[in-house]
Amino acid sequence: MFRWKENPFTFSIIPSLFVGYEEQQRDILASIESGSKFSMITGPTGSGKTTMLRFLETKAGGTIVKYLPKPPRNAEDWIEVFRDIAKPRVGLFGGGLNIYNLPERVNKRLGKDSRCCIFIDECHEATQESLEWMRTLTDQMNNLSIIMAGLPVFEEKMKSSLETLLRRIGSRIALSNLTRFEVREMIKRRIEHHGGDDIKPFTPEALDYVYERTAGFPRDVIGLCNGLVLKAIERNISTIDTDFIEATQSAPPKAAADRIRELPRKQLSILDVLAEGDMTPKEVAQKLTAGEYKTRITAIRAVNNLLKRLMDEGLVERKSLGRSYKYGPSFLAKTLMVKA
Repeated sequence: MFRWKENPFTFSIIPSLFVGYEEQQRDILASIESGSKFSMITGPTGSGKTTMLRFLETKAGGTIVKYLPKPPRNAEDWIEVFRDIAKPRVGLFGGGLNIYNLPERVNKRLGKDSRCCIFIDECHEATQESLEWMRTLTDQMNNLSIIMAGLPVFEEKMKSSLETLLRRIGSRIALSNLTRFEVREMIKRRIEHHGGDDIKPFTPEALDYVYERTAGFPRDVIGLCNGLVLKAIERNISTIDTDFIEATQSAPPKAAADRIRELPRKQLSILDVLAEGDMTPKEVAQKLTAGEYKTRITAIRAVNNLLKRLMDEGLVERKSLGRSYKYGPSFLAKTLMVKA
């Protein structure tokens, strides 16, 4: 019907279609070119971290470029990351390559004129051991740049326990939500990439609806557009406009800020409390539930349930704190609370 080669709105990573953050992109690429050891990209779930990481990977001028979907977990895993670069002699135990002679082997391979760029995704999942080895190895390796991406909690983790690594980061990007213009551009690029024409079958008003419903978060934009396209195909409709959207939605369109305003009272109260700073469920219960529950245990259990619902909505993020957790509003929640 739309004469596309395939659906533009599947959750596939297409680096060439990345939109926004032009100045920040230039900063990271310049940082790599100047020999900076570390760069960092942070942002909430669905903000486009992986797409940007893969986009920068295509632009990096390194002789050797590697992408890791997950960070190494221990010293031995770092050996595997660099094994093909170090090229040890064939023999027992991989030619004697180990975590201690690894920098020397890598330096010998790279020499003075080669550069290695390693792009690592999901760095918030990295262990303390892995990050410490990454810093130690990178300090000893010449012409090596590591570009890390992770949730905002990754930066908080470094502030609390890896300040020396944080100080080595030459360039940082904090992704958030796209502007209305950038959402239109992202949709246009995806449609044209798959053989379509401009933003068709969407009307400008339909894209306004998409922007308001998603607050400009890329993953939400793609998911909503995909749902609308599938409904249009089912009904043999060639134009997605506001009349079509209203006819196919189970509820009228809501502005992004309404997601906050229409929350149940107790969930909204929790977000208000968390706006003061990250807290444990016990701390939230102490501020929120005086007189509402018979016992402290009941209050904490109720708060835990409400926090889970808010996490499912993408409005609260959980951060590890030893054996317990602290909770805070997600970037999406902060954005919507401002708009509300």
